[in-house]
Amino acid sequence: MLVAASSVMLTLAPTIGRLCAAKNQAMLSAYAMETWCAVLSVYPVPVVNRAVIEMALGTDPFPDLGKVVAKCQRVLAGQSKQVTQADPEKLGAGVLKRIAAALQLVVE
Repeated sequence: MLVAASSVMLTLAPTIGRLCAAKNQAMLSAYAMETWCAVLSVYPVPVVNRAVIEMALGTDPFPDLGKVVAKCQRVLAGQSKQVTQADPEKLGAGVLKRIAAALQLVVE
């Protein structure tokens, strides 16, 4: 199991499970859950929870992981007191590197 996923699995798996239930989606496979938890581990848990609640209660169908990441980026931008970049959904190099590290992948 990915280290990043194991450190947040108890916290984020129920959140992701609630998203699945709200969207009438079968629970993610163990591999998919590990991947989602590892990627989402780069965000504070309250940010992920807020993003998931907003998506779960929205009218869109079950989102892919990229849409959840984009929503987390928007939530973070909305909480920031600094001027945000033009596109808050665009992943900065630092976020991309943290996600890659969480997935045990190398990016240049």
